[in-house]
Amino acid sequence: MRDARPTIRDLRTLVRRDGPDNDLVEATRKMPSLQKVASPAFTQGQAALQRAQPVLEFIRPYTPDLVGWLRDFGQGAANYDANGHYARIQPIFNAFSFADNPAGGVLTPIPPSQRMDGVETGVIKRCPGAASQRTEDNSAPYTDNGNLGPDDCDPSLVLPGP
Repeated sequence: MRDARPTIRDLRTLVRRDGPDNDLVEATRKMPSLQKVASPAFTQGQAALQRAQPVLEFIRPYTPDLVGWLRDFGQGAANYDANGHYARIQPIFNAFSFADNPAGGVLTPIPPSQRMDGVETGVIKRCPGAASQRTEDNSAPYTDNGNLGPDDCDPSLVLPGP
C-alpha cells in the first residue's frame, strides 16, 4: 500500500488538475468534437486501404526480393573518399558500334532511334523469389499454389545451382 501512494497521487493529478486543457476530465469533454473531425478521416482511410488491397496482394510475394535488393544495394556504395560515399556505376546505352581495324578500332555513333533495334523486352517473367536458387521445400519461386499462371510468371526461370 505504501508503494502505491506515489502512483495514486500522480494518477490524481492526471485525472483532475487546475488549469485548462491539461487533464483527463477535460479531454473526455472534448471527445465529441474529436469524433466529428476524426470520423471522416477514418472513413477515407478505410476506403484507401480497401483500394490498395489488390496492389498489396500483388506486391507481397516480391517482399523478399525487394528487401534483399535494399539490403545489398548499400554494398555498392561502400567505397568512400574525402567527399563521402560514392557508387561505382557504369551505364550502358549502346551508343556506339565498334569496328576493329589494324589501327586499334573505330567507334561509330549509333543514332538514338536505332539503339534498341534487336532488343526484346518483357520476355522474361520471373516468379517472386526467383532471384535465388530453388529451395528444398519448393517455397521459392513462389507461384501462389498455382494461382500465378503462365501469363503472370514462369516458375522454370530460376538461377542455376543447388
